[in-house]
Amino acid sequence: MAAFDKALWATPRDVFRWAIMGGKACAHILLSQYEEAVMWSRRAQSEPGARYLAHVGEVAGRGHLGKVAE
Repeated sequence: MAAFDKALWATPRDVFRWAIMGGKACAHILLSQYEEAVMWSRRAQSEPGARYLAHVGEVAGRGHLGKVAE
């Protein structure tokens, strides 16, 4: 997680911030931290130019939390 945090801190205007946040969301999935994954995925989705990776953490996290209908 520290590498993601460092990347976000070091590149506040990077056009690919959404990818860093999406990667952090996926890392939270691997750590079974599903609420955090959903939160980071939602943040990634709010970044300009966000692509599909920004949604992966939310879909997986909600699935693990049993919130499929949302």
